[in-house]
Amino acid sequence: MLRVLGFTRRQALTTVAWLAAVLVMAALAVAVPVGIAAGRLSWLGFADKLGVAPLAVVPAAATVAVVGISLAVAQLTAAVPAWRAARVSPAIALRAE
Repeated sequence: MLRVLGFTRRQALTTVAWLAAVLVMAALAVAVPVGIAAGRLSWLGFADKLGVAPLAVVPAAATVAVVGISLAVAQLTAAVPAWRAARVSPAIALRAE
């Protein structure tokens, strides 16, 4: 439908790539803090029962790597649909609807 609205091929590709990035960033904005909090609470409860020091360490490098890898996978996953959407002729897309 982007092509029907007048988008060029490049604009359609860019739009799909941005949509994938925004979707992943929104998910990460919720998942990373919730995951860190849940992991910390779980470890504190487990460490307390073991009788060890309840020190919960969150490696910053691993967290940044997860964010970067998630964005890269999202872009690779969106590449094929973006390429297919950019190649659709507007006339064929309108006829299909």
